Amino acid sequence: MKTFKKIMLVFCIIIAVLFIYFFMLYETGTPLGYLRASYIANQYVKEHCAGENYQIEKINYSYDWLFSSSETYKVSLRVPESKDKYFYISIRNGELGFSSYTDSNDWLDNTKSRLFKEYKQAIEQAFGDKYYVEVEFNLDGNSLVADKEYDIMLLAEDAGDVVIKLTDFDSEELAEAICDIEQIIFNEKISYKNLSIQSEYMPEFNINFDTKPYLKSKADLLDYNYVLKGLNLIESLENYYKELVRDALGEQYDYTLTLGLDTFDGVFKNRYGDELNIETAEVSSEAMRSGKLELRFAEMSAEELANSLVDVRRRLVESYIPVNEIVFYDGDRTGMSLVYGSPLSFDADSDYEKFLYCIKSRRERD
Repeated sequence: MKTFKKIMLVFCIIIAVLFIYFFMLYETGTPLGYLRASYIANQYVKEHCAGENYQIEKINYSYDWLFSSSETYKVSLRVPESKDKYFYISIRNGELGFSSYTDSNDWLDNTKSRLFKEYKQAIEQAFGDKYYVEVEFNLDGNSLVADKEYDIMLLAEDAGDVVIKLTDFDSEELAEAICDIEQIIFNEKISYKNLSIQSEYMPEFNINFDTKPYLKSKADLLDYNYVLKGLNLIESLENYYKELVRDALGEQYDYTLTLGLDTFDGVFKNRYGDELNIETAEVSSEAMRSGKLELRFAEMSAEELANSLVDVRRRLVESYIPVNEIVFYDGDRTGMSLVYGSPLSFDADSDYEKFLYCIKSRRERD
């Protein structure tokens, strides 16, 4: 019995040793391969990086399941204490492969990557998990210096692009969130070149602050509650307008319709003041100012297309639906704008001749 226990103990030890060996083999490769990768990396430094104190930082082994006989190592090298002077080389079956080192010692990408990470980390720390934030840092790196410390927020005034996406917010929650974001920006001293706040609640609307001074003082800030009320009004106006056009055009035509209103427009506020509701707003007057109808037509004869445009205009006139601009797309050709004109000026024969002339002239030019 004791002999059996000893045999089982030895067997378990052997299994454990083999498991550790194969685990290390998977992680670091064979000892010989590991040493060979280290040697090749040091030789590369001597030949290509003379005068620079590059040292091996890490050697990673990559097991190739398709070619189990091959050994690939990625060796990371860095100048100690340097933030930007690093590169890596790959070694496969004892042969040097790719190297990210450049003879010009141009560490621009490394420096840009470091500064982007610093800015992204600062933004993420400022906003935490409250909001979904996307960050870009579009640096013109020609004047950057490796390992130099920079004022990241000063650079951000010319390079920082921040997009904050707000989902599942109703209008009141959205207004509160925007005010909260504003407060975070002030408290955390966040700089940026462009900041955009996007909401799925109104997917076609972005709040854009093109320049930092927009947020410097309360006197320059828009009343967000007004903005949100205005957005609700715009959404109501657009939905009502789309219903009118849908009733007039039916399912026969492929089109998109926009009203082009903006609560940030001072003219919009002058028209309505603080009384933002569907009763006081006039969809017809807004449509006359900014309504845009885009029509898409498959390839057809010029005569058929002219007749279709006349039919569209007739339907709109008969339903008393004003439009500021009609743009039609003739097959794959770029859009062509038509002056809608007063409904009182509608004349089917005259309009047909005008449309036909425009279509044929355009096709001849193309």
